[in-house]
Amino acid sequence: MRKLYAWLCLRWRMVIQPSLLKGMNKVGTVKKFALDVLMAIAIILAILMHFKDALPGDLQTYLIKMGQLNISVIYGWAVGRLFIGKVDWDEKEYTPKIRARLYLWGIIIISFALGG
Repeated sequence: MRKLYAWLCLRWRMVIQPSLLKGMNKVGTVKKFALDVLMAIAIILAILMHFKDALPGDLQTYLIKMGQLNISVIYGWAVGRLFIGKVDWDEKEYTPKIRARLYLWGIIIISFALGG
């Protein structure tokens, strides 16, 4: 049993763990939005399962607005990534790509919040 455990530990450290870490580098930017994605999924499930009907009217409004804002941030990131491409945020000056990305996020978030 000890040999099996030692083999599994060695296999994990030498083969599986490096391949997982290599895959995580490709999804590095998605980690920033992991909390937003989880909150958006939780809010959508709360709305679909009619959990929000048990809440007072003010909390229902807050729940729906939180969902609209979280979904708009995720949507703005995805659209900016598709249409504008990768942006280097560490530059000292605002380049046209950075400005376009910020304007796009602002427009999408305001549109979702007002019209959603």
